[in-house]
Amino acid sequence: MTDHHSTSSRLVDVVDVRTILSHWRTILCATGVAVALGAAYLTVAERIYEAEVRVVVQNLGLGLDGKGATKTYDKEFLSTQAEVIRSPLTIGRALELVPPATPPEPDDDPVEDVLDELRVIPLAATDIVRVTFRHNDPQQATRRLESILASYQEHLRDVEQTTASESVELVARRESELSEQLDNMQTQLAAVRAGYSLGGAGTDVRQREDAVLRDLTDQWAAARARRIQLESVADSAESERGVSVPEAAVDSSLYREMLQVSGELREARAALEESKRILGPKHRERIALEQRIASLEQELESVREQVRIDAGRQLAAVRSQEQALQTLIAEERTRLQELETGLLEEQQLLTEIERVGELHASTLATRESLELADRALARGRASVFVQVLDDYVVPQEPIWPLPGPLLVVCGALGMLLSLTWVVIRETDLLSSLRWPLESAPHESSADDAPELDILRDARALHRTVMNGTDAPGSTTAVTGAHS
Repeated sequence: MTDHHSTSSRLVDVVDVRTILSHWRTILCATGVAVALGAAYLTVAERIYEAEVRVVVQNLGLGLDGKGATKTYDKEFLSTQAEVIRSPLTIGRALELVPPATPPEPDDDPVEDVLDELRVIPLAATDIVRVTFRHNDPQQATRRLESILASYQEHLRDVEQTTASESVELVARRESELSEQLDNMQTQLAAVRAGYSLGGAGTDVRQREDAVLRDLTDQWAAARARRIQLESVADSAESERGVSVPEAAVDSSLYREMLQVSGELREARAALEESKRILGPKHRERIALEQRIASLEQELESVREQVRIDAGRQLAAVRSQEQALQTLIAEERTRLQELETGLLEEQQLLTEIERVGELHASTLATRESLELADRALARGRASVFVQVLDDYVVPQEPIWPLPGPLLVVCGALGMLLSLTWVVIRETDLLSSLRWPLESAPHESSADDAPELDILRDARALHRTVMNGTDAPGSTTAVTGAHS
């Protein structure tokens, strides 16, 4: 197996540069034919011309003063504008501006035909878009490219003017609604303030009402304490022992007299009890004590009656005053609740008025901005700045077919095909000469050298015949080799 591969490697080495150069006529003819075919294609091929311009597209916007403020590069914006340029609406307007040179077939879509040849490429890290259009007529390519960009600019103006007008109308309607809402809330606020019908600010009114309620509460507490005192006096008038109450509760003279008589009565009763243990019932001193006790009891009852009458009169007046104060306190609390409700509603209305006022001011500023932008658009300004950097120049040289590169490629292709044919032919010839050697048994690798020499001599003879020259000694060399 090793001897077989060694022989094959040596046989391949026979197809060398000299063998290839021996077929120079064939290679030259094939190359010439390929170049001729390329030249023939150049005479019949349709020329394709490409019109190209670079366009600056910037999203400037329109401020409150109607002037633009350049913004930073926006890749998404440029990509969007590239799709707008390629949109069927833009292409349709361009076809209306510049109709096709030849009427399209019924089945053809002129918009699709234009889109197939149109290229819109945003340049990286710039605000520039590269627009190209290909056509077999250079004049038509330039006109079509110019019409597409004109249609794109007209589309931008129409969209901005329509959007600006609609925005101004919507914002004006919203501003009117907010103004009407503010007027309604001001009317509600006036009605709420008139509801508690007190002058001054809400905080001052609340402080005054709180002071009135505290004063009424203090008066009611004093009347209640006075009532309790008078009730104690009335209870003491009914009691045998009496209770300790302030003298200011009733007439001081009556109260002191009642206390004095009551004390004397207690002393007389104590003396009577003491005399009962030592004196008999008929004893004169005991009888005098009993008479004195009866007199003191009558006097005490008379004084008590006067005290009860005076305490009852004062108690009725105090109870009436306490009840009146309770009524006033209840009314004042109701008044405070109404005032609290009114103040809360007033505060809510004031907060809402402030919020709506801020929204109204913001809407009014937006309306003024949009009106300025609308007027700027009417004067020809636009938020999207579009400028063509290059002139619309009619291309002079086609991009296809290019004669020089095409002929070079055809020549190289012809040469490559001819070389391939030479290699295949030489390989087949070597295979036919090698077959008898491979069919014979090989005992050692040293016997391969004479056989290879015979093959080389045969190749040289074949090359001489192919070149049409007489190689002296070649036949003799072959004969010697065979011997």
